Amino acid sequence: MKLNIQTKLIGGFLIVVALMLVVFAIGWNGLNSMAVSSDNIVHGSLPEEQAAAEVELQLALQGQLYLEHALTLDEETLLAARDHTGVISEKLVQLEKELQDQPKLLDTVKKVQTEHEDFIVEAERLAELYAAGDTKGGMEHIATLSAQQDQIDEVMAGLTEEIQLGLDGSFESAQQAHATAVRLMIGAVVVAAAAALALGFLLSRSISSGVRLMVRSSANLAEKVLPALAEVMQSLAAGDLTKKHDVKVELVTVKSKDEVGEMAASFNATLDQVEKVGAAINKTVDSLRDIVKKVSQTADNVLSAAGQLSQAAEQAGQATQGIAATSQSVAAGAQEQAQK
Repeated sequence: MKLNIQTKLIGGFLIVVALMLVVFAIGWNGLNSMAVSSDNIVHGSLPEEQAAAEVELQLALQGQLYLEHALTLDEETLLAARDHTGVISEKLVQLEKELQDQPKLLDTVKKVQTEHEDFIVEAERLAELYAAGDTKGGMEHIATLSAQQDQIDEVMAGLTEEIQLGLDGSFESAQQAHATAVRLMIGAVVVAAAAALALGFLLSRSISSGVRLMVRSSANLAEKVLPALAEVMQSLAAGDLTKKHDVKVELVTVKSKDEVGEMAASFNATLDQVEKVGAAINKTVDSLRDIVKKVSQTADNVLSAAGQLSQAAEQAGQATQGIAATSQSVAAGAQEQAQK
């Protein structure tokens, strides 16, 4: 598949955006977990603990008011103690609503209700004894009432402890959710950053490696190959056939199919043509050398033939001079014969 540089850059940007969205989603999930845990604490555990504390407080106040009435026989104190019965019932109903999804704690609340009903019976019995003037019976009944009060306090203490454990568990869950969210966010950020760096490195490498190879090959072409070819051509123009240059170019190996790959392919084609030109120049020099050698040999043959012709001409000249001398002798003899 052919991917140009623009497509690679856009794809890398989209991948980085996707990684950022993943980080955002993880962070959002962690924040939601923290929000759920916090909401559970605010709307669940804390109201339960508050309702249990109010019930415990009202029970203690009622017990104190009944004892105060036993000591003072004040009717208003007795009425206030009896009014707390309705308040405690309301608080217990409210506590039941808060604990409606916790059956075990609801059973404890019902037990508190039963114990409170027994406490009211004993408290009213104490008030009757003191109202009838039976101080001794009242003093003996105070021990029973105190034991009943201790029983209620013990049950309430267990209930409060269970609620506190639930509250501690909610806080611990919130802290764990916070720690988990922080770890996930940090991990996601690290992974996203590493992926973005790796992606950027791969993209830059895929682009810069091809360019770097082309720069190196171009430098070799400009600094070595072309100056050597120019020197050979200048020598050839000056008639010097002694210089040659074996052209060796560095082809660019780029596997990418983007613009850099296309440019590298065109550059390799140019280098191939330069190499062919160098080979043609060397072949031309060799051909010229052969021609000069043949011409030199021909000149030598012509010179040798000229020498032979000159020697033959000299010999012919000498023969001609002999013939002339003979002719002159014959003529002189003939003249002498004629005179005689």
